Amino acid sequence: MIKKFVVLSLLVLLFVMYTCGHNTSAIISCQRWARVYDCPSYYCTPLSVVYGDHDYSGECYVLRNPSKNVPKSSPRWYKLILRNRQRGFVNGIHCSGPVRRCQ
Repeated sequence: MIKKFVVLSLLVLLFVMYTCGHNTSAIISCQRWARVYDCPSYYCTPLSVVYGDHDYSGECYVLRNPSKNVPKSSPRWYKLILRNRQRGFVNGIHCSGPVRRCQ
């Protein structure tokens, strides 16, 4: 009986540690000024801007075909959490960070 209680307690403790310590956001570092859009494309509506040498909270990234009209654009777009809690996308040529791929 005591063994079952100890095992159950350890499982509950592990679950609590996992859920509390599981971070869904990461730091995205921006190297230069860039616009943030409401979807992962330069043709979407601009929401805000990010500044060079600043860090932002990021959720994930998506892959899109690079724009032919924008030289040196990256296929990777990072989904950021802005200071006003709004979410937007910035191209990977301006920012980068260790986030998972969006589902």
